[in-house]
Formats: sequence, structure tokens, C-alpha cells
Amino acid sequence: MEVAKIHAENAIRQKNQSLNFLRMSARIDATASRVQSAVTTKKVSKSMEGVVKGMSAAMKSMYLEKISTLMDNFEKQFEDLDVQTSVMEGAMSQTTATNIPQDSVDVLMRQAADEAGLELN
Repeated sequence: MEVAKIHAENAIRQKNQSLNFLRMSARIDATASRVQSAVTTKKVSKSMEGVVKGMSAAMKSMYLEKISTLMDNFEKQFEDLDVQTSVMEGAMSQTTATNIPQDSVDVLMRQAADEAGLELN
């Protein structure tokens, strides 16, 4: 009986450690996505800074073609930012461990509770 108790304690300890690693993995993935988002935003901001400087120069010279080209570039930068933002948001939602189907979690918890003779609230 004592040996079984020790094995059960070890199994519980290993399961808790496994869950902690899973939680840590999800947090690291989310952090990595946030860092990637920050890097992407910084790159777009630098590009937009260059476009704004070009727009200032074009406005001074008042060349309509040059102004139109710069405005097109500016709009393209915003479109790229929107696309990159939506991609990063999608990646963030996929990296967290919370997108596991809730019914699967409930079934597994009921199964484990039934095996252990426990009642879930």
C-alpha cells in the first residue's frame, strides 16, 4: 500500500509539473507574439516616418505627381499595418492554451473525477 501511495504522489507531482510547463509554454508563445508585433510596428513606423518626410518635401515643391505618389505610399503603409496587425492578432489567439474546446475539457475532467470517485460542481 505504501508503494502505491508513493507512486500516486509521484504521478500527481509529474502531472502538476506537466501542467505548469504547458502554462509557461503558452505564456512564452504569447510573449513572443507580442515582441514580434512590437518589432513589426516599429518597422512600419520607420517606413511611415520616411513617407511623411517625403510628403513634406513634396508639399514644399508642390509637384502634384510626386504628392500623389507619396500619398499612395502612405496609404499602402497603413494597409500593410492593418494586415500585419490582423495576422499578429490571429497568431496571439492561436498561441494561448485557452482555445481548447471547452466540451473536451469538461469530458476529460468528468472522466478523471469518475475514476477517482469525485463529484464535480
